Amino acid sequence: MELDELKLLLPMEGDDADALFGEFCADEPDSDLDRFLAWLYERGHVGSETFRALHVHGDLSLMTLDDIARVHDEDDAGVEGRFAFLGVLGKGAMGEIHVAREKDLRRKVALKFLLPERSGNPVVVRRFFREIQITAQLEHPNIVPIYALETEEDGVPACSMKLIQGHTLRDYIKEARVLARRNSLGDDHSLSSRLEHFLKVCDAIAYAHDRGIVHRDLKPSNVMIGPYNEVYVMDWGIAKPVRSDVKEELSGLEIGAWSSDVGEHDQGGAFETRVGTVVGTPHYMAPEQAMGEPDLDERADQYALGLILHELVTLEWANPGEEATEAIEAAMMGEVAPMTWPEKTGKLPPELVAIVGKATERDRGDRYASVEQLADDLRRYLRGEAVRARPDTAMQALLRWISRNREKTVVLMALGLVLALAGTTWGLLRERAVLAEARAREEALGQALTAVSVRAGLIDREFLRYQGLLEGLSSAAVQALETEPPAEATLYLDSDFEDPGRAPGDLAFVPRYGKEVSFGWPVQVLAPGVDPEALRPLQLRLATLRDRYPELVVRSDPGVLDPPSPGQRQELLASEGVPIVWAFVAVEEGVHAAWPGKGGYPANYDPRDRPWYRLSAHKYGPRWGNPYLDSQGQGLLLPCTMALWDSDGRFRGVAGMELTFTWIVDNLLSMRELSGVKESFLLDENGQVVVRSNFADAGGFRAPDDANEALRLPLFEEIDVVAEVLAGRSGYREVEHDEGDALIAWYRMNALGWYYAVVADARAVLEDR
Repeated sequence: MELDELKLLLPMEGDDADALFGEFCADEPDSDLDRFLAWLYERGHVGSETFRALHVHGDLSLMTLDDIARVHDEDDAGVEGRFAFLGVLGKGAMGEIHVAREKDLRRKVALKFLLPERSGNPVVVRRFFREIQITAQLEHPNIVPIYALETEEDGVPACSMKLIQGHTLRDYIKEARVLARRNSLGDDHSLSSRLEHFLKVCDAIAYAHDRGIVHRDLKPSNVMIGPYNEVYVMDWGIAKPVRSDVKEELSGLEIGAWSSDVGEHDQGGAFETRVGTVVGTPHYMAPEQAMGEPDLDERADQYALGLILHELVTLEWANPGEEATEAIEAAMMGEVAPMTWPEKTGKLPPELVAIVGKATERDRGDRYASVEQLADDLRRYLRGEAVRARPDTAMQALLRWISRNREKTVVLMALGLVLALAGTTWGLLRERAVLAEARAREEALGQALTAVSVRAGLIDREFLRYQGLLEGLSSAAVQALETEPPAEATLYLDSDFEDPGRAPGDLAFVPRYGKEVSFGWPVQVLAPGVDPEALRPLQLRLATLRDRYPELVVRSDPGVLDPPSPGQRQELLASEGVPIVWAFVAVEEGVHAAWPGKGGYPANYDPRDRPWYRLSAHKYGPRWGNPYLDSQGQGLLLPCTMALWDSDGRFRGVAGMELTFTWIVDNLLSMRELSGVKESFLLDENGQVVVRSNFADAGGFRAPDDANEALRLPLFEEIDVVAEVLAGRSGYREVEHDEGDALIAWYRMNALGWYYAVVADARAVLEDR
């Protein structure tokens, strides 16, 4: 590569690059472009991401022809003499990895060094050597090769290995997730391509297991994919021999790692390295690994592979835990998130669900006997054969045989016709019709129930996402209440919105709200009988939350991946596409702050009397309440609120948000992918109707005696379904009605404890094949 080509890739103007190159040549007469890039990196002209991308993520060679032809006369003794160091690729708790050029062979390599401050610990040094020795013995195309064991002049150990170009499986999954949301998955990210990558990982791990080695830290970030679809399993730092003939003498102290692999869920160091008996990454641990059992075997790796396969199929994490402790607890219990199809079209293959389920059984004795068997079952699926984890029924086996033996099938059908002429035509055709009808009915019913469960999982995830947004607002509110108030701030009371001379400048009529609102300013309302002067500091503190309300509302839109521009935010807020319509904070002293700002509050309005306030007052965690009528004319709303507790454990008030029934019905309850749906419901754990698709106003609910009370929830009309809900079971039931048989299916949403229920025309569902 020439200098002009390199300048196109550098994040700076061309003139600046020329000037810096001239300064570099003055310092170092050797005009090697590798050294120029390292010189820029050392002086902060390019960042670590650019440096890494130029060396690792592209098929780039930064050497000139003169450099290749140059005869080296440097001292070849030691690492310093044999390698030209180009920069640091990464640093961990025990070591750091450099990118370097091997002077004799003219190739780039990765050099992994033990940190000097750790080299005096014999346990750490022994572990470092063992990692190198284990990796070097695993000579497999899908395992990164070790070139040599190196030693610096000061005795600090190092090793040279292949510099892998490409990106991690974690990045690959993120790319596929974004493409799936756009319904634009290409061949490179299709399900079959994802599974082929996974099979290469299985081949590498099966080889390691055959050599008596368990990896113990399998996860997408430890797998690299090269530009030609090469796959490498990386980081054997906590690998362990498990077969007696390959075990080494181990120290009584095991150096373990809770590895950081949380991606967008990273909470700032929650997964940092520590010493202990539990080793691995919380989101990819087997139950026995999470419980610290000492006799881990190959089935722990298989469990992690099952979680990775789950993630490759669904493009979502398999372990439902968010924080490290939650992930560990979920791993101990063997909890795995329900599998959902990531694309807008198609359905989740039941064979893949069965394969993942068998590989991630909580009891390791119920898993596959080996990783080879797991890979073999997956290859059976790709070939269209029956998988061991989900054996075919007789009918499925027959249909599968027919699809593979079309010519034989034609002959048999002809023979059947001949035999039918002998007098058995009617019986054979009748039997065949009955079997075909039964199979078709079973398939249609299975598709319907899968669609209901997938929709339930989607609703569950969305409501959990709303809760997370509310928790962010609650934390900000508590912080504001515990902080010294600003000397002055712009405040708008509800009475200001009624006076054009005092109202905010952006107050305007918004069709979605049916009234004049301000997106730039919240409104503050004081309860009757309070002292405004005494509450002035509280009002000033709450005024600092001005920008948090629109952030919560805009991010409730599932289509917002990045922070939108101001113009986009304004458009989203005014549109019908944002689920949250109001966001607010009310404190125990009687101050209510709500966004967007608006007037029209009753003179006797006291937030502490509202149903949403009493829902969470003096309680803990997010809570979803009964629907109620909005006092500001927005119709039927579904509230979610959360109590505010300060650092001294005092209850300070309630933060909340409200979703409109219309948005929930149109965007979550709708089942367009299932024919014949009459109505959809959200039921609470007592079988009461929280939301139903046929009522976007209060007409379907019993009005309370007091206007400040929440609406009374009706019981679901089918008492047998209510009994199943009370018992905590999902299921389906066919019910005879005068207007036609109905199919009722209900599925539990684990996070909320609610149920998603659908009532559909049974004939329409079963005929949709």
